[in-house]
Amino acid sequence: MDLRQLRHVCTLARTGSFVRAAAELHLTQPALSRSVQRLEADLGLRIFDRDRSGVKVTAAGRTLVERAQDVLLDAQALRSDAGAAARGELASVGAGFAPLPARMFVAALLLHAARELPRVQLRVDTAPAPGLIDALMAERIEFCVLPAALMPNLRRLRIEALGRFALAPVVRAGHPLARRASTPIGDLRRFPIVAGTMSQEVLASTQLLLGAAADDPTPFRMLCDDYDALERVVLESDAVWLTCPGSVAGRVRSGELRAVRLARPLQPVEFVVAALSRRTLSPAALRLVEALRSQATALASSERGSSNARRRKARGATSA
Repeated sequence: MDLRQLRHVCTLARTGSFVRAAAELHLTQPALSRSVQRLEADLGLRIFDRDRSGVKVTAAGRTLVERAQDVLLDAQALRSDAGAAARGELASVGAGFAPLPARMFVAALLLHAARELPRVQLRVDTAPAPGLIDALMAERIEFCVLPAALMPNLRRLRIEALGRFALAPVVRAGHPLARRASTPIGDLRRFPIVAGTMSQEVLASTQLLLGAAADDPTPFRMLCDDYDALERVVLESDAVWLTCPGSVAGRVRSGELRAVRLARPLQPVEFVVAALSRRTLSPAALRLVEALRSQATALASSERGSSNARRRKARGATSA
């Protein structure tokens, strides 16, 4: 028994004629007759009574025809769902983000999914890098996004660069450092410095850049992954937030927060997308990663435009 035979039986039952059913199925009448006879022989069941007036479903055959109709509808729905899944329109996807890229990308990604992938069930986990790698290894998520500096060197992982983004001190608009044309990085230590959590290597190199003193080896006053809390602290105090300006792009555009212009810019932060090397991403996950690439490109372009505008403004002020 196969779907083709069930379709033949249902069409014949509906039309009541081998001639009409064969024409609708684009078969010859003998081929349709042989198909129905083989099914009856396989099942040991007479499905149709045949006489000069046409074809009628037997009492026993009626139950089979009804079930066959349900099976064909289910098969059609399955084919439709499979096609949607192949196009990335139907799936359940788990993704993970470290706190900083979560702040920069997740809202736009969720909006993209709501508009373009409304049938996809998307679960986004935000966690420090070790927790994301554990979830990836356990296959609770399909991919994760995190800073390259926090990425462990594991053969089982496939790594793709997502982009490099400026790292800068961010302060409130009225902060003493806000309007300086250029600020030595050591001057940041006059104020409480806050940031998201970092690996020991990144923490050590950043402390070195900030000129950690022997009596105060840790210039950071707060390391916290609650970015809403850090934003409030910076808006309502003289704290300096070491972050990617893209993580507070809305506040920067509104003028509430400003990126401090350092005499020597900090090294940018590189984000990567990690997935298991021996697993194929689902079509839906592939579409989400493609959306992330587009978002990263747009954000990087916006950062370059803002940087160029600041340089032009600085040159104009110098000429004046």
